[in-house]
Amino acid sequence: MLPSQGDGNVRLHQVTAGLDGLVAIGWRQTDFDIDLVVWRSQDGITWQSASDSDSFVDQSGAHVMTALTAFCTGLVAVGADGTLEGSTPAVWTSP
Repeated sequence: MLPSQGDGNVRLHQVTAGLDGLVAIGWRQTDFDIDLVVWRSQDGITWQSASDSDSFVDQSGAHVMTALTAFCTGLVAVGADGTLEGSTPAVWTSP
């Protein structure tokens, strides 16, 4: 089971196999904010949140990962960063 991500409506979007196990991405929506969430698992049964810190996003607004893939040295996720007025494409990488 994926760990709780605090208050709000949490959506799981995608799971992929990485070099060190499984990675799941999604987002949490609260009243005025949407933040990305990331989970990691070695076995697909026990999951740990990888997005509890502000290292992923350091500003307010909407942040959503919509696709994730593994490549030879890590992971690449794409999505959007933005506000209620609009958003811009975003890319995250992880070794």
